[in-house]
Amino acid sequence: MDGAHKGNGIDGTRKSQAIIDTPFTAEKARALRAGDVVFLSGTIVTARDATHERLLDATVKIPDLLAKALGHKVLYHCGPVAKKNPDGTWDIKAAGPTTSARMSVVENDVMKRHDVHAIIGKAGMHGVDWHGLGGCYLAFVGGAALLARQAIKRIVDVAWIDLGIPEAAWILEVERFGPLIVAQDAHGGDLYRDVVERARKRNK
Repeated sequence: MDGAHKGNGIDGTRKSQAIIDTPFTAEKARALRAGDVVFLSGTIVTARDATHERLLDATVKIPDLLAKALGHKVLYHCGPVAKKNPDGTWDIKAAGPTTSARMSVVENDVMKRHDVHAIIGKAGMHGVDWHGLGGCYLAFVGGAALLARQAIKRIVDVAWIDLGIPEAAWILEVERFGPLIVAQDAHGGDLYRDVVERARKRNK
């Protein structure tokens, strides 16, 4: 991790709080544990359903700037609200997370093909081999669209705008993007599973 210190986790135990620069490597992912808090600086790429499909389509050429951005190894499940200016530039007005579960069925393949090691989103995923891929799921609290927007310092580019603004692949330069909670880690830690298990025990 690029910078870390200890703090109280959401379960009251001592957890790490880290500022991590992209590229987000497998080594950085494996250094984290469920409950840790992360702030990201660097380059991230937004990806909803349609972008996931294109990332897996062998007949589609990945634009050069998008290929370079994917080298930073972070996908953000987000459909931003954006407006195009008269000079052709874009402004993003809001950039909160979208629910990640529906991308679960293809995420293993996307992460493996493009060497991605961090997924940012909302509400977790199922069936993703975080351990085998050397990756982790970073949860951004829902309803924080404006908070996310404040951490976006620059729109580097947008690919596949033909998919529509929410579904396009936005390449974003961010600074201290977060707070992000490591909800699913590369060691089998899963905060969502833990909450369900605690609830079941309580109801017995």
